[in-house]
Amino acid sequence: MITLQRKETIQVYQVSMELQIKTKENPFIAILILASEEGNRTTAGNIQDSLFGGTLPERACENLLQRLELMGYFKKDSYNEYELTYKGIESAKDNSFWQGEKGVYNLYISDNELVGQKLIKFTREERSKDDRDDRKITTPNFIQNFENQTFNFSEKESRIEKIDSQCFQLQDETWDLQINAQKNEKPILSLKEKHENYFKREIDFTFEDILTEILRNEFDFDGKNIEVGFNENNLNFIRDVFVQNPKFQGFPFEKLEVKDINHIPKNKYEANEWYIALLIKNIFKYFLSEEDFNIFSEKERQKFQTHYNLDLITQNQMLNYLEDEGYFYQKAKLETIIFLTY
Repeated sequence: MITLQRKETIQVYQVSMELQIKTKENPFIAILILASEEGNRTTAGNIQDSLFGGTLPERACENLLQRLELMGYFKKDSYNEYELTYKGIESAKDNSFWQGEKGVYNLYISDNELVGQKLIKFTREERSKDDRDDRKITTPNFIQNFENQTFNFSEKESRIEKIDSQCFQLQDETWDLQINAQKNEKPILSLKEKHENYFKREIDFTFEDILTEILRNEFDFDGKNIEVGFNENNLNFIRDVFVQNPKFQGFPFEKLEVKDINHIPKNKYEANEWYIALLIKNIFKYFLSEEDFNIFSEKERQKFQTHYNLDLITQNQMLNYLEDEGYFYQKAKLETIIFLTY
C-alpha cells in the first residue's frame, strides 16, 4: 500500500444560496410511491382513502398535491388527476424527496486538479447584518457556475439552484490531502480537516501508475524493479525504500517509505559481483563433490538469469575468489573433496 500526503490550501467563500437537498425522510414520499403504484397517477380522493383512512379532508389532500405540483413532482391533467413527472417517477423509485432550503453558506474550494472538482464542502452558517457589507465582492464566475449542479458530500446529495451575485472571501484554511493506493483497487483521494474526512473519491489511476511515477523521480525504476549497484552490505532483492521528495502529477508530497520493492543489478558486472557475494554468504555446508557445489552455484545463478546471462561459477573459480579475500571457513568447506581424494 502507498499513502501520499500533502498540505492543501482551501479557499473559503461565504454566499447566500438556494438549494435542494435529497432526503429519504419526508412524508411526501408516501404520496409519490402511492401514485407510482397506481400507474403514475392519483387524485385527492385516492390519497384521502389510501393514506389517511378518510380522516384528512379531501380539500387538504388536494392542497398537498398542489404543493407537489408547484415543486415539479406532478402535473395536473384535464381530468383533474395528478400525473407524476419524470422528477416524481425517479423520486418514487428510490424513495427520495428533494427538500428546498435557503440561507448563508460557507463554500470550501480546492484548485488542485487531482481533486477533480472545485467545490469540496459547504456548510450552512448563521450570519446577521454586520459591518462587513462594504467588503463584499462579486461572486466569482466559477462559483456562479455551481448553479444547477448536483454535489454529493458526506453521503448527502444536494443541488444548488441559485447563488447570490455577491459574497465574502474568508480566510484560507489548510487541510490534509491524502491518496491511498493498493494493488487491484482504485486509489482513493481524500481531503481532511482536523482529521475529519469531508471529501473522498476514486481517482483515474492505478496502484502501478502511482508507484512508477514516485519511484522514477528518484530511482532507476523500470516499472517493476529498481536497478542498483552491488552493495555487499545489502544483498536482498526485495527492499523497503525511502522516497525523499515524492511527486505525483506534478504535485509534491511528504517523504514516505514504500515497502517490498524488487531490486536488480544495474549491469552484468554488478550482477556477477552480487552472485559471488551470495555464494560466499550462503556457504554453510561441506561440499563432497564438484557436482554438489555446481548445484548450489546454479541455484544462486538463477536469481540473475532473468536479466543477465551469467557464467556458472565453478568450485575451482570459487576457491580463487576465496583465496583473494581470505575466507578461511568457506575455503575449508570447498576443499573437503580435495582432502578426501588424496
